[in-house]
Amino acid sequence: MLSLSSSSDSGIVAYAATPDPTVSPARTPLAGDRNWYTVDEILGAFGPEPASLAQNATETFPVKCGDRAYPYPNGTMAYYTDHMGAARPTTDQVIAFLATDDTYRQHTLTEGKFVCVNFAVMLHDSAEARGIEAHMASVFFSSGPSSGSGHMVNAFNTTDAGWVYVDATENGWILIGPLREGDKYRGTLMECRDGKWGFFRTETGNIVSTVEII
Repeated sequence: MLSLSSSSDSGIVAYAATPDPTVSPARTPLAGDRNWYTVDEILGAFGPEPASLAQNATETFPVKCGDRAYPYPNGTMAYYTDHMGAARPTTDQVIAFLATDDTYRQHTLTEGKFVCVNFAVMLHDSAEARGIEAHMASVFFSSGPSSGSGHMVNAFNTTDAGWVYVDATENGWILIGPLREGDKYRGTLMECRDGKWGFFRTETGNIVSTVEII
């Protein structure tokens, strides 16, 4: 999770578009004069809630990229779980899933105890258990508030928009389009308040150095 600022000057729904992963003016499935929507309204616009694959066979893997391992803060190895039958989603399916997932509020970000790797593994496993093929991504920053440091987020290889990244925040998610070296780390804040979701542009001030898909 990263510090961020947001503004509500759009009121239209998030879409991880190329090349600008903020808000696409061509993507307006919900009323453009509102900022907050119920889960039912979001599901009505983006499709049904993902079905459970909890009974399907699973396989567990360590969180590694090449020889680089990503342990939990206590030093134990982090593992993620893939579910047989999980498939590449559309962007709509990712948004419908996020609107019905509460991983972001199950824990509080605590340095040395519960960090971005923990959140990324939890969201990955939740998505896979509901039929959505999920990945994680290690992002490094070359400048900005997090310059020189790395960050773990989730990644979905969507069938309609390519790689879409999701970063957990205290009240929801940041949806980010394709990331390349030199890109601004910005996107659409999907924030939950009082049971409703809002969609806002957001900037973190960080510049991407590298992105490694896990």
